[in-house]
Amino acid sequence: MEGGYIKLYRKFTEWEWYEDPNTKIVFLHLLMTAAWKKTRWHGIDIEPEQVVTTRRDLAEALGLSEQSVRTAIMHLLSTKEITKKSTNKFSVITIENWATYQEFSTGANHQLTNN
Repeated sequence: MEGGYIKLYRKFTEWEWYEDPNTKIVFLHLLMTAAWKKTRWHGIDIEPEQVVTTRRDLAEALGLSEQSVRTAIMHLLSTKEITKKSTNKFSVITIENWATYQEFSTGANHQLTNN
C-alpha cells in the first residue's frame, strides 16, 4: 500500500461516534484504505477519497459481524461522514470530509519534509 500516512487530529476524540467502537473502527479503516490518488478499477474512476468494498470484506478485515458493519455504515451515513453508491457486487464509499483530514502541505514545508 502506498501513500504513507493519514492525518488524524487529536480532536477526533471529540467526534460524536468516537465512543462507539464499531463505528469508530469502520471509519478509521475507511480512512486508512481510501484511495490516496485518482485511479481506475474495473472501468470506474476512483477518486482520492473513495473506497471500493463490500460489507462482507469490511466485516472480515475488522473481525466484526456484517450486521455490526451495516449499523456502523448507517451511523456514518446519517451524520454525512460518508456517502455510498452500491451495485450488486460492491459499494463505492466516499469519505465526505476527506480534504479536511488529508490536506497535504505544499511549498516550503513540503520541501523540508522531503529533506
